Amino acid sequence: MIKKEIRSDYIPRNDAEFNFWQTNLIDTLEPNLIIWGILASDFATLKSYQATWLNVYEDNHSSTASKEQAKNNARDIYEKQLCRFVSQWLTFNCMLPRRERERLGLTTKN
Repeated sequence: MIKKEIRSDYIPRNDAEFNFWQTNLIDTLEPNLIIWGILASDFATLKSYQATWLNVYEDNHSSTASKEQAKNNARDIYEKQLCRFVSQWLTFNCMLPRRERERLGLTTKN
């Protein structure tokens, strides 16, 4: 079975760029949850996936095949959660200013 790679256009492909992007996203969201009407429990779930990603990403500098696979798996799962979160809470959120959406590197709707 061929695994088809599906990535949103706003998620960087390179791991280092992805890590920078997701950190910026999480750091920007956290103080704005109430302002943007985002459920804290959904954000907490996303942060748990982030923690898993950060653990394997930071541990991957002495790369072995198993560490690389763990990193790739954690990223795949985290990306899916990020896409769901962005779709549910950010894409059509009228409380999220366009300039913030652009600063977060999200696709903006005209």
